[in-house]
Amino acid sequence: MDFSEWRDADFYSLPSQTTIHSLASLKTEKDTSKFLVSSMNCQFCSVEYQIAEKITPVMKNVQFSNLPMPGDAEVVAISVFERLPPKQGHVVGITYVIFDKQTNPEQTETLPKSQAFNMYSAIVDEEQDEASRVEQLKLEVIAENCQSISLPYIPFFLKNTVVQTKNGVPEPVFLISGSDFKIHLYREDAGQQPTIGEIPAVTLFPEFENLPGIAETIEIATPDPQHRVTAIGFEEGQIEVFKVNLQTLDIVKVWKTSMDAPITSLHFFTHRKIVPVPPCFEGYVDENGPGGRREEEEDPDFTHLHLLMTVHLQPALVYRNVLNNGLSEVLTLPDSDKFDSALCSLALDVDFDGEHEVIVGTYGQELLVYKFFPTMEKQVPLTASERDMSTSPPSASGGAVGGSSSRRVTVSGLSPTEESSKHRHNSEEGNTQEKTQHQQRKVKSQEDLMSMLTRERGIDAAAGGQAAAQAPGGMEGGGKEVLRTVPEPHYRLQWRRSFPCPIMALGGGDMMGDGVENLVVLTSSGIHILQPNIHKLMDLVTHRLKEMRDSVHAQDVGDEFHKLQIE
Repeated sequence: MDFSEWRDADFYSLPSQTTIHSLASLKTEKDTSKFLVSSMNCQFCSVEYQIAEKITPVMKNVQFSNLPMPGDAEVVAISVFERLPPKQGHVVGITYVIFDKQTNPEQTETLPKSQAFNMYSAIVDEEQDEASRVEQLKLEVIAENCQSISLPYIPFFLKNTVVQTKNGVPEPVFLISGSDFKIHLYREDAGQQPTIGEIPAVTLFPEFENLPGIAETIEIATPDPQHRVTAIGFEEGQIEVFKVNLQTLDIVKVWKTSMDAPITSLHFFTHRKIVPVPPCFEGYVDENGPGGRREEEEDPDFTHLHLLMTVHLQPALVYRNVLNNGLSEVLTLPDSDKFDSALCSLALDVDFDGEHEVIVGTYGQELLVYKFFPTMEKQVPLTASERDMSTSPPSASGGAVGGSSSRRVTVSGLSPTEESSKHRHNSEEGNTQEKTQHQQRKVKSQEDLMSMLTRERGIDAAAGGQAAAQAPGGMEGGGKEVLRTVPEPHYRLQWRRSFPCPIMALGGGDMMGDGVENLVVLTSSGIHILQPNIHKLMDLVTHRLKEMRDSVHAQDVGDEFHKLQIE
């Protein structure tokens, strides 16, 4: 599917400006995605789709308690996590700064007076009936139950993650980076009335010790049950990536680098999108299709973890295979620095080919979508052995070797004209058996060498190119260049869209319950919900189902698969 097939499903205007930390996602009771949006003046709203006889978009204002009046404070960040079973409900975290009003009307600048962290959670009584428990889990009810603590530092970044406690039980927590060059950890203390408890972050995150500055953004991934990978971007441009053993909490490896500007976002992702196999396809194994099980076992890129990074007023970067290469293998996203500062990033399968595209949102109001390509067509010089193969005696009708005419490479390394000229030359002067055998060995060696080069270097035997004079040390003389497809991983800008305001945050999730992820774009003044062309998507699904039906493996699929085809 083409990138331009994405359209606006809905748009909602916001009462005041947003920040890069104003968007949070959560799951509904129907397992669809819902988004909570905050404005800087302490106003909040939720955006979701109600699924009944028809899909209806709904935007609700959410009144969180124990917050200053609009204009007296500014919201810094918002984050939401879901309690792990057997507990139920969501926990919302909000950090904000209260300003000291100036008595002098000529002074427009306001200074921070105090900072606070509010945590909102549901109070569920197990003795209540099911209807009462469901009512307590609604976001509007959660917003009324607040626990607040004052912060002795200015908060910058708020994130939720899951940690392993000492008894091995996973627990969701909040992480807050502060102006004191520390990252603080807050958890929900169990009890009938939940409270906020702070524990030293270094006890569970040894990578947070002795930080070089203020952490602007934090990204955490668990590539396997034994390890955690943490990336931290700082205000002064430093980037630190840690690999931590979750069993011993020892730092296994550290990678560091530095940029010339603040880091605005970090995002871990894999090149391939991996989703659970639907029950009706359990017996189907697609050897060639994207996401096929056999391909997943053989392709190591399924386990390669990449790091997407955006930098203020600099090009966005992708560090490839961080666990094996650290921060040494990096690809630049072209033109990502031409639209003011890149503020946010996301990895999403936009064209539905089973591979994640990279999305960047900029303060210059541009949304940029990049796709990864493992190879590139480019002019490359011939090697010494290939130049020897491509040189043959001139024929009666042929031009001088090394001319500037267009040249097309064949499997033997010669142009079609030189190929026929070589055979005529052999028929006229190759009368002895010794010369004939020598020529056969030469042709055989050339074919064997080109066959090896085709396998090892991915040379397109039918690729065309321009013959160029090149000396051993320069571009003039007897050398050649040819257009080839060479292994050179890179990203290309595939789609670009303009918005009316700066793009502050990006999100993705299935909001409509149809199994298709929506792209959520938060600008400084509103929220856009994008979805692909549903008719094009239906054609794509039908085409792929027909391919599966025609596959030789389809005979092993259960009755549910055949019923799905008929429907």
